[in-house]
Order: sequence, then structure tokens, then C-alpha cells
Amino acid sequence: MLGEDAAGRRRNLIRSVHPDDRRRIRDARRRAAEGHYDEIYRVICVDGRLRWLHDRAFPVRDQQGDIVRIAGIAEDITDRRSVEERIAHASLYDALTSLPNRVQFHQRLTQALTEEAGQGLAVLLIDADHFKKINDTLGHASGDELLKQLTERLLQTVRPDDVVARMGGDEFAMMFNPISGVEYVERVATNILEAMRQPCLFDGEEVHLGISIGIALAGRDGADADTLLRNADAAMYSAKNAGRNTYRLYRPEMTVRAVELLKLENNLRRAIERKEFSLHYQPKARIVGGQVIGFEALLRWQHPVRGLVSPVEFIPVLEETGLIVPVGEWVIREVCSQLRAWEKHGMGNFTVAINVSARQFSEGAFAARVKRILDEEMIDPRMIELEITESVLMAGAEDAIGTLQTLKLLGMAISVDDFGTGYSSLSYLKRFPLDALKIDRSFVRDIPDDLDDAAITRTIISMAHGLRLKVIAEGVERPEQMRFLADHGCDFIQGYLLSKPMPASVWTEKYGRDPMLVSQKIYLRVASETRKARE
Repeated sequence: MLGEDAAGRRRNLIRSVHPDDRRRIRDARRRAAEGHYDEIYRVICVDGRLRWLHDRAFPVRDQQGDIVRIAGIAEDITDRRSVEERIAHASLYDALTSLPNRVQFHQRLTQALTEEAGQGLAVLLIDADHFKKINDTLGHASGDELLKQLTERLLQTVRPDDVVARMGGDEFAMMFNPISGVEYVERVATNILEAMRQPCLFDGEEVHLGISIGIALAGRDGADADTLLRNADAAMYSAKNAGRNTYRLYRPEMTVRAVELLKLENNLRRAIERKEFSLHYQPKARIVGGQVIGFEALLRWQHPVRGLVSPVEFIPVLEETGLIVPVGEWVIREVCSQLRAWEKHGMGNFTVAINVSARQFSEGAFAARVKRILDEEMIDPRMIELEITESVLMAGAEDAIGTLQTLKLLGMAISVDDFGTGYSSLSYLKRFPLDALKIDRSFVRDIPDDLDDAAITRTIISMAHGLRLKVIAEGVERPEQMRFLADHGCDFIQGYLLSKPMPASVWTEKYGRDPMLVSQKIYLRVASETRKARE
């Protein structure tokens, strides 16, 4: 293996040892008679190849205990060493990006904090925004390619001694050591965000990848690796809550908020089994005549300690964690159950609208899951209306068209919720198999006094009718709003002018087997208030 000159005499063997190991092996061999010789080292073969040896030796003694010779064995462990090195590399480096992984980053951060006594060092945690949607839309192979491009851009923003690591999934970490102050790390964060403004390219297509960055400074925000990473994580989620594609420096109140969100998530995971969710129903009425044509089902959460929790607080957490999918299925089943109950009370002429979240709609086979639930609950699909925001539709327009067409074939009505707040393309909008547009309450709130909102509302009504779509105005609270909408041809209204959302039991108890009374009471109230406003 070593060649005759390398495997021969002891002197030549020592000469074949790699220069970096030679002194250690020479000293060890001199102590071999003491019985402590067990070394691993490299040797250079005659042809220049590098091999690893595991060399062991021990003294052989005669009956009197005197050493008569040294026996030993040298084993070529090159192949085994190569496997060990690959395993060691895999345990410390990310296979996709070749960056240090979470384990190595933690080790290097701990070492740097020890050496620097926790001063002059910054940790950044970076998370790709809405990356799951990219994986779901383009596939995981495309997602991996985009992560490689993100890695390249991150590496372009750092100095040679700074550390960039992939912590797992679409989360990265960076360590800057040393830094001159908070201004320096803010400039770095700004540079990173700027580097991501240019779209990534995949198969000739442009993909925009936003990121959220959380920053923690050693000394000020923590003295050990775990604390710094935890606080940088809290800052990163603060950046997401601030609208994403931005950065945030850690502040102590973020930890309090992070703990609250964790508790909220844990409570939400148990809310279904504890039957803490309920639905409230808000009526929708025809603007001419005042007849109620249906309801919108609105999710409510009655926490056993906190009481009624605002949807603004818990719906985003359901979305972020993916819990919106099972909760959304619960909503559909609960609506089906309520429709059957109302039918028994003679209230069988109403449709119920259900809000569909982005996470639900982007999950595979959404239409098939809805059909399965309706089949199991034995509900006519024509009694269900699905409300989907325009931003959800435009995020994956071609896929959305196919899903909506499947739902329409089942007989369900489809409405675009919060219309006017997204970025709809009219060329796409006319291709969606829709039934109605809901004008967002932000435009309705100040009509007719706000001229801009009034113009936008008139335009939406005219455009929708041009596309043969009905128009629903939500958030109607005052008679003058209703009068403006009626004057400009709006079809339906929804809002506190009719009724606040109420539990289904209230509707059933109040109106029982006389559903027309619902329409009559609301119509009389609206007509009376409208008349007063005109007087």
C-alpha cells in the first residue's frame, strides 16, 4: 500500500507521515514502550496519494518482565475515514445550500460569544415570506432552486468572516462579528432587503421572493446563543406582523407578545375539541324591497378565560399555523348542520356564505374536500355561497379558475370578498366563474360624503354589472349609505343597518316558522330610517 520505501524501515515510515502529523507520531513512537501508542494519522504514498492509518503498538515482555520487542498493527482506514468525514459534514452543513446548519451555527455563535464576552456581535434571523405558497404552486424542486438563489444573494451581503447558515426550511441565520454599532447592522439588513427586490428567475419566469428579518444584538439583547436566537426570532415575527418584507430590531415587549402568540396557538389547537368555536350569522338583504336573501357565517371564539376573542386577533394565527384548514372544514359542516335545522323550522329559502381563507384555497383538492363534506352532510350545494378574496384568486389565477369551475358545476355561488382592496386584473376577472362582488367596507364607510370613495363605489357597481355580476355592499350602517347604493343600482346590502351578527339560535327563536318576518322587520326599519334621513 505504502510502497517498499514507505512500508520498510522505521525511518522511511516516519518520513512518509504527513508533515502536519509527523512530530506527533515521532513523539508517540518514542513512548511506545510505555504501552500508550494508539494513533491515527495521514501518510503520503509514493504516488502522492493521501491515506489514513490507524497505528497501534504495545510492548512484548519476557518472563522477567523485560521488553523484548514492540508489536503493532497498522490499518488503512481511508475509506472509513471518508465515510466519517461525510457523516460529520452532513451533521454540520445543509445538504441543499452547503451552508452551515443549525447545529454548527449554534456552536459558532456560542464560541464567538465566549471569545468576545458577548460584545460587538449581531444575529439576524431571515424567513422567506409566503414560501409555502411557492412550493404549492411551483413544486418543491422549484422551491429548492429559489432557496439556492436566496443563499447566493445573502452571501453577497456579508464579509468573509461573517457566518450565513440555513436553519431549516426557508429560515436562515446570519452572524456579524464584529459590528461597529446598531447602525451598521441596520445598513446590512437594508442591503439584504434591497438584494431581494430583484425577482428570482426560474425556467425563464420571474418570481418575487420577500423576506422578513429579525435582529438581536449581543449584550443588549442576550449574552448566550439560545437567548439571542430566541429574541431574533421574536423580532422576525414582529417584522412579519408589520407587513413582511422588512426588518425589526428586538425589543423586550416582543418576547411578551411571542409568549402570548404561543399560548394563543396552543389554545386554538384545543378549541375545536373543547367546542369553543361558534358561528354568528349576519343577514344580507335585497336593496329594493328589503327581503333577506341569505346570511354570512362569521367565526367566533369563546375562550374559557378571556371570553369572546376578536377574529382580528385569532384568524391570522389560524392562517399562519395552518389550523385554518381543519377549522374551515368545521365551519362548513356547522353551516350544513344549521341549514338542516333552519329547514325544519321553515327557514329553508336562505343561502349561507362562507369565507374561504388563502390557506384553505391553496391546499390541494379544495373543491373535492368541499364536495365530500356536502355529500356527507346531505346539503344541496345551491344553499352554499363561498366568499374568496381577490388577492387569493390572483395569487394563482390559472389554478383558481379550475377550482372555481369545479365548485360552480356543483351548484355553489362564488363571490369575491373585499373587492377593491387587492390587485385584480380585469382580463382575469372576467374569466373567473363568479356570481357577485362584495364592495369592501372601507369604500362604503364614508359614502356619500367622500367623493373618491363614492366614485370608486359607482365604478365597481357599473363594472360588475357590465360583467353580469351582482353587487353586495358590506359595512352598511347608515340610511344615507343605503340610499346612495340604491340610487346607483347596488343589488344587496349587509351591515349593522340590517343587523349585527347574531347566533343562529337568536334568528331561529325570534322568527321561527315565519321567515318572512325577518324581511318585514328589517325592511320596515330601513325604510323608516331612510325616510327620517330624507326629512
